[in-house]
Amino acid sequence: MMKKHASFLTLLFMFAGLVFISSKCGRGGATAKTPLELISGTWRVSRVLLNGNPDNTGNYTAFRITFQSASGNPTNYNVIPGNAPARPNINPANTGTWALGVNNTQIILDRGTPNEITLSVLESTENSLRIRFKLPRNVDKTEPEYTFELVKV
Repeated sequence: MMKKHASFLTLLFMFAGLVFISSKCGRGGATAKTPLELISGTWRVSRVLLNGNPDNTGNYTAFRITFQSASGNPTNYNVIPGNAPARPNINPANTGTWALGVNNTQIILDRGTPNEITLSVLESTENSLRIRFKLPRNVDKTEPEYTFELVKV
């Protein structure tokens, strides 16, 4: 009886070890990325919506935005507008600082400056980023709402 019990325990521990090892291998032992790590990087436009409709008013193919990563927050961003329309470009210098806001659901560009704008993060994965923002009344009195669907370069 004792021998059967010991064999059962041995099998149980072996099974538990295999489950543990296979679960580690399935994840590759990697830890989940933080929102800062997910957003950091260079992005290109896959689609732009203007007030909920596809924006066909400009060419966004060369548009790039880079959110630099640093251990501190805020850190720098850089925009290469390419041939994109000037309207969604808030900061004429195309560079500034960015920080995460409100439970990592916002990207705040140029906090505390006249160019400050808040982007709502609708989706953030390792390879896709979807953000929405309204142009301020002082930039466009109609306050158009843009949604940028971005993919990592």
